[in-house]
Amino acid sequence: MSNSALQGVLTGDVIGSRQVDAGIWMPILQQGLSVCGEQGLHWAIYRGDSFTCQVPAQQLMRAALRLKATLLAHGGVSIRLGLGIGEVTHHAHQITECQGPAFERSGMAFDELRRMTMKLRTGNEAEDARWDVMLGLAMRAVDAWTPPAAEAVEWALEHPEQTQGDWAVGLGKSQSTISETLKRAAFDELMAMVTYFEETR
Repeated sequence: MSNSALQGVLTGDVIGSRQVDAGIWMPILQQGLSVCGEQGLHWAIYRGDSFTCQVPAQQLMRAALRLKATLLAHGGVSIRLGLGIGEVTHHAHQITECQGPAFERSGMAFDELRRMTMKLRTGNEAEDARWDVMLGLAMRAVDAWTPPAAEAVEWALEHPEQTQGDWAVGLGKSQSTISETLKRAAFDELMAMVTYFEETR
C-alpha cells in the first residue's frame, strides 16, 4: 500500500570525517546524494560533513543502504543516518528551508542514534519500536561490511534487474566470489527488510 503524499527524509553525517581526506569522500558523497535529485532542492551538504536529502517515502530504506554502500566502497568512510517519514508542509527552493513531520522525524531519529548508525521514525511508536529491533540487527551486518562487500551491495542495488552473473561481470569478479561476498554482507536478509519496508508504505 503506497501513500504518494508521504516523503522520506534522510539526515546524516560522516563518521570520523577529519581522519580521512575530504578530497576523497566529499565527491563520493555528492555523487551518492545526486541520485536523490537536484542539489539544493532535493539534497544538501552543510557544516562540512553533514547532509540531508528527500525522496519518496517508499524509496527511503533502499536509498539509505545504497548511500552507506557507496560511501564505504569508494570514499572509505562510514556514515550515520536518521530516517524520517511524513508530510512536507513547507516547500522551499532549498531543502534546508523545508519543514514538516518528515524533516522533524528525520532529525529526531538522527539525534537518537547514540551507538546505532541508522534509525527510523515514522510517527507511529509501535512501528518505530519494531524498526529499532530490525535496524539494530541489520546494522550489525552493514557496519561489518568491507569496502569490496559494500561495492558488491552497491552494484546489486543499482542493477536490480540484472542476475548475479551480470553483477559479477560488471564488477570483474567470478560469480562464486560475488555470491560469497553478498552472503557475508547479509544481502538477501537486507533485501527482505527493504521489500518489507516498501510494501508497508
